[in-house]
Amino acid sequence: MFQWFDGSHHYDEVTEPGYPAEMRPIPRVDFAIVKVSIAKAIEQGALWLVFGNASVFHDKPSDLQLDPDAVLHPPPRSLAAIDLLPGNLPDAWSTDAEPETTAGKIYAALKAKEGKPWPAKKFVEVLNAALGQGFMRRASGTGAVGTLDKDGSVVLVVKSDQPAVPDFKPEPLSVGGRRGTSMAKLSVAEIQDFADSVHEVMKALAGSEPEIEVRVTIKGKTDANIEAANKILAAIKKDWRF
Repeated sequence: MFQWFDGSHHYDEVTEPGYPAEMRPIPRVDFAIVKVSIAKAIEQGALWLVFGNASVFHDKPSDLQLDPDAVLHPPPRSLAAIDLLPGNLPDAWSTDAEPETTAGKIYAALKAKEGKPWPAKKFVEVLNAALGQGFMRRASGTGAVGTLDKDGSVVLVVKSDQPAVPDFKPEPLSVGGRRGTSMAKLSVAEIQDFADSVHEVMKALAGSEPEIEVRVTIKGKTDANIEAANKILAAIKKDWRF
C-alpha cells in the first residue's frame, strides 16, 4: 500500500462505456498520511491487519503492528456459534462422549483452519454467543469468557443434554407469500456482523422483495436520553421512536 502511493503508479479509469480506459496517475502521498489512513480503515472495520500472531480488526493498530510487511485483508467473514463446535473444529475438541476443550484450543484450531489468526475480540464474541445459546458450557464456573489472555484456559464442554444444532430444509416459499425469520435479539456487535453480511443475505434472497424489521429495547437505566435517541432514530426512518 505504501508503494502504491509513491507517485510512480497509475490506474485505468473508464470514462464512457465502450470506450478504452484512460490511464490516470495516482498522486504521491506522504508515508505518514498513508499510515494514518490505513490505521483508521482498520479501526473502522474496512480493513483487517495480520502481522505475525497479531490480528487487528475494529481496533486501532499499534505502530509496531503497522509494519510494512503486515498483511491487509478484507474484513473477516462472520462466524456463527456452530463454527466453533466439534463438527467444524474437530482438532480443538477431545473425542469423549461429552467433548471438552479450552477457549485457547478453539482459537488455535480456528487459526490453523483459516490460515491466519482471527481477530481475538470477534472470536470471543462468537464464543460467548455459543455459550449463551447453550451449544457449549463452562466445565466450572459461570459467566462469559473475557479476553483470551485472561480466560484462554477456561475449560468448555459440549454436554449430551445440550440442544442439537438445527438441521432442516425450509419449505419452498409460495408465490406471493411472505415468510419471516425467527425473532433474534442482537447485541451491538452482532448488529455490526449483520451489517457486514446483509449484502450476502440479500443476494441469496434476490427477487423475493426482502424487508427488515428492527426494534430497539432498553432496560435498567432510568436517566437514558430517550428524546435524543428518538431524534437519531427519526433521522434514519420517519416516525421511528420509542
